[in-house]
Amino acid sequence: MASTVGHALCGVACLLGARLAAPRQAPPLDARSIVLFILLANLPDFDLALGYALGDTHRFHGGGTHSIAFAALAGLVAAPALRAALGWLHAWMICALTVLSHVLVDALVGPQLGRHASLGARFFWPWIDEPVGSLPFTVLLGIRHDSIISLHSLKAVALELAMFVPVLGLLWALELRRRAA
Repeated sequence: MASTVGHALCGVACLLGARLAAPRQAPPLDARSIVLFILLANLPDFDLALGYALGDTHRFHGGGTHSIAFAALAGLVAAPALRAALGWLHAWMICALTVLSHVLVDALVGPQLGRHASLGARFFWPWIDEPVGSLPFTVLLGIRHDSIISLHSLKAVALELAMFVPVLGLLWALELRRRAA
């Protein structure tokens, strides 16, 4: 699975993307929104904390919290944080899509880069409890949860930075251009 850093960057990209797609129906670009989107993009990995609390860190990881159903439910729970500014439906959609970004990023992860099948994700849990959506290529390396501070994990985070920072730069430039217009 991708790192917290990669998911956080993707969450900020979701915020900027929402602002560009529908400026009048998007959250403000402030510290509160940035923190909210970083938390939403990392929310599915809180299953690690639950497993850790029960003595088996990976017991639940990659399961139900990494699904479309969880993203929709989490969007309902998180939407009130944005509802006043956006209206209920827009707030729910933006929150749910940001949580779902976690699953989409994880679907790009595999053990080796290149033409090696990605690991996929449990998109359709609870209806299908198998990973689906495996791609014929891997774009990101997963971090190793057993030893997060390792050369492999540092390489994985560096790759995420190389992938997401240019995207954020482009989205930020478009945001500035939109504001100036």
